[in-house]
Amino acid sequence: MQKLISKYALAAHLGLLTVAPLLLFPYCGSGWMAATLLWLSLLGAVWVVMEPSRIGGEMPHNARERVVRTIVRDPFTYFILALVAYSVIRWINGGIALKYDLELQAWSLKSAMWQYMPGSVDGQAELPFAASVAMAVVLIGIRNAMGKSARIAYCATVASLAGLMGLFFAYCYLVGDQTFLLLSQCPPNSPAFVGMGFGVALLLGTAGMFGANENRWLQVEFLLVFGLAGCMAGLLLFSGIVCTLAFLAAALLMVVIGFITVNSAFEGAGSFRCGLFFIAVFVAAGLLAVLADPSSGLGLRYRACKELELWPEGFMRLRGILSDVAAKVFTRNPWLGSGLGSFKLDIRFFVSPEECRLVPIGQSMALSGWWQLVAERGVIGAAFFATGLGFLAWTYLSRLVAGFANLKWRPLNFLFPVLLLAVVPATFFECSVWRSDVLIVLAAALAISANSAPSIKKPQAEKE
Repeated sequence: MQKLISKYALAAHLGLLTVAPLLLFPYCGSGWMAATLLWLSLLGAVWVVMEPSRIGGEMPHNARERVVRTIVRDPFTYFILALVAYSVIRWINGGIALKYDLELQAWSLKSAMWQYMPGSVDGQAELPFAASVAMAVVLIGIRNAMGKSARIAYCATVASLAGLMGLFFAYCYLVGDQTFLLLSQCPPNSPAFVGMGFGVALLLGTAGMFGANENRWLQVEFLLVFGLAGCMAGLLLFSGIVCTLAFLAAALLMVVIGFITVNSAFEGAGSFRCGLFFIAVFVAAGLLAVLADPSSGLGLRYRACKELELWPEGFMRLRGILSDVAAKVFTRNPWLGSGLGSFKLDIRFFVSPEECRLVPIGQSMALSGWWQLVAERGVIGAAFFATGLGFLAWTYLSRLVAGFANLKWRPLNFLFPVLLLAVVPATFFECSVWRSDVLIVLAAALAISANSAPSIKKPQAEKE
């Protein structure tokens, strides 16, 4: 038992921390989710230091010393701490709101408490702050405290937890629960859907399935079948058409890559079993689409796909109007942006009376994630995103170059580019990636792929 705890408890806890917002989003407000993330992050930080993976038969205290030493020496640690500090300032510096000027008899936009600091609309930055803390714990743990088998266990944990909840959501949707019927609508006028998070978990689970087969974790394989089916259901129910198609294509690509790269490690029965599992997952996705009520969100998207209509009438016109608004907001506030959650307030000041009739009531986001990023967060916020992605990409490429002569390719090694191929195009048409629950699981998936690439063959005595 102690050996199992030592090898997999950290992976299991970080997996729970990664998907906790995905599991809670239909039931909890931002305050409850933020509190849950902070408590789980505290426990996760303890696990990272106290029970890291052991390498080469080292003693527990040696593993702890190694992890603390690598965390202190890792420049990414200081970047992620700076990101948390930035999130704290943005959370505290609220106050952005509409105000009515009695003298001018007109509405104007009230600035944040500290005008030249990153700000937010009250109540909009609490969850992103907690998510930044959770992301810091997960990324530091993945980069410094998890071994090879722990990474596979982490992928299996994320996919299984997200998938089992996705199956429950699908059941509630099929029996007509109004909460999930409304969540499945995914209206194009506010495209920030949680389905992208389930899509990332689906790709993580695909890599985990092949890893579990190689490690002969038969019980984990069967659990992952239900997990993958649930992640697929979550993707179909809670994402728009573009995101759904992008991640379905990415999942198929990951399956093909998996069979190609691990074919030498498969026995005949293992290869057949994995193939059967993946067929069952995609068949289950087709059945969910067929069983969907034609008038529900999933039914409408399924019909639109059959008729090759990716966007409803007027979508591209609305997208152009909102992109123009975002460009004007960015021009006025290039460095810090207008503040987190403020785009819905900016719309009324930058849309012409003729265009105003085309913008739906309650429009809260642009129809482009990249314009949304620079409008609300500015150059500095975009720089944090680019720097974090750059750190992970450098880790991935440097390991790839260093170990190219002795590669032992696995699906997890390909997850980094496959994820970017799915996320980047989808973000041109929706803002899902900036949801806190999606951003955590996406950053974790990129980090775990970067630190798994490439797997260099080691002598038996050096293996974990």
